[in-house]
Amino acid sequence: PSVPKRRRMTLDQVHNMTYFLEVRELPNVDDQPLYVYNPMLLPLNKNFLDEAIINDLTLGEQDSPIAYVAAFRLSNFANCHGPGRGVPKIFRNYLGLALLDKDLNFVKDPTHGNYLDVMIDVNQDIFEVDWTPSVLPKNRTKRVVKPWMQDCQLIAARIHYSQKRNQLILLCNEYAWPVLLQREGAPTRKAPIDDGKHDESKIFFKNKYGRGLHLTGMRMPNELMYKGKNMHYFTAGPGGFCPGF
Repeated sequence: PSVPKRRRMTLDQVHNMTYFLEVRELPNVDDQPLYVYNPMLLPLNKNFLDEAIINDLTLGEQDSPIAYVAAFRLSNFANCHGPGRGVPKIFRNYLGLALLDKDLNFVKDPTHGNYLDVMIDVNQDIFEVDWTPSVLPKNRTKRVVKPWMQDCQLIAARIHYSQKRNQLILLCNEYAWPVLLQREGAPTRKAPIDDGKHDESKIFFKNKYGRGLHLTGMRMPNELMYKGKNMHYFTAGPGGFCPGF
């Protein structure tokens, strides 16, 4: 809901090939329509998730309607009409985050009335803190913003032998890093992985659209596998303490 109307396609436009090809040539990339890819859900189940993660998003309200966090990819590029149609001159991928109720409806902030969903330009934000894959030059003058982070998933993992999943992990392509996701108004707290030794590596992501949610990267991204994509997290073994991808 936070995406401006100018960046949404109507049903008749979806099937209009002329429109589909023309809008990707609009001079301002912020006027080009966005497409949603690969949504996933993280259930806020107190039987499995640490209470702190749930309270960060429900603000501790016992009767909160919030039941899921949705994570999805938004992009100005799509193969809706099949491959071979070219790509926009400026190729952008964004991370979408939203809070949903048990029926998968977007939840509104009861105080401000806005939907609790945001769109984040992760690739722009990591560029601004000078992060780049280690195989590329660190010199900013030789780099441009590139869509390293696509198809992001939000995962809940156990650390420090917790009985419940107590640390959120953002997984985008082959990169993963611990994050803190909080609603506006949530009490300040440290993520379990925050030992105070990596404050200079934190990334405070900015919301391009939407309000009410704040995402913080607790470390710089870590590469799990060269040129990996669409990996999924799982646990095995007694107690599920053996993670894999």
